[in-house]
Amino acid sequence: MKNLARLFGLFLVTLPVTSNAVNFSPTMDSYVRSDYPDTNYGASTWMQSGPDVTNHFHNYLQFNLSSIPSSSIINSAILYQYIFETNGPTIALIHPIKNDTAWSETTLTWNNRPPGTIECGTCLTPPTTVQWMQLDVKTAVQNWVNGSWENYGLRVITAGDFYFKTYTKENSSFQPYLTVDYSPGTKVVTPSLGVIKAFFKPTL
Repeated sequence: MKNLARLFGLFLVTLPVTSNAVNFSPTMDSYVRSDYPDTNYGASTWMQSGPDVTNHFHNYLQFNLSSIPSSSIINSAILYQYIFETNGPTIALIHPIKNDTAWSETTLTWNNRPPGTIECGTCLTPPTTVQWMQLDVKTAVQNWVNGSWENYGLRVITAGDFYFKTYTKENSSFQPYLTVDYSPGTKVVTPSLGVIKAFFKPTL
């Protein structure tokens, strides 16, 4: 009985948890505009969010996070976009793309744009010209990693009557990126068959 209790104890042994910070570049990014509803801008070096007079612009980004273990705890997830132009104070709104709504950088237009869902992030730095805007997207990343949501990326729009322009991944110096800090979780140590046999070996 004592050996059996010790064996079960082995299954409860965990290894130390470490934190990992990783940067991800977009696998896709683009924008759409209402005044050119059938035009694709996937090759553009910049993208826009927010209205411009009477027209509307949304930008889209997607990141491949498959390298993060599904059991991970997301400590933080910050999306960085470099703003090079804006026409006034506004705030960015971040929405995950609705499940089962895939899109392609080379075919995305205003007319086929995927809808966003509930707001999932916070704008940490107000969009002002010539700076890295930081967007807290921890909620979305955690749900993508653990499989609660399907990862179809993010839509970024504005809450007011102003717009901002940011660079896309086609601009190697100022492309957007996502920084994720995560802990992979505890690791249960499973005893080998040899260890199990040793524990149950009869004593002489």
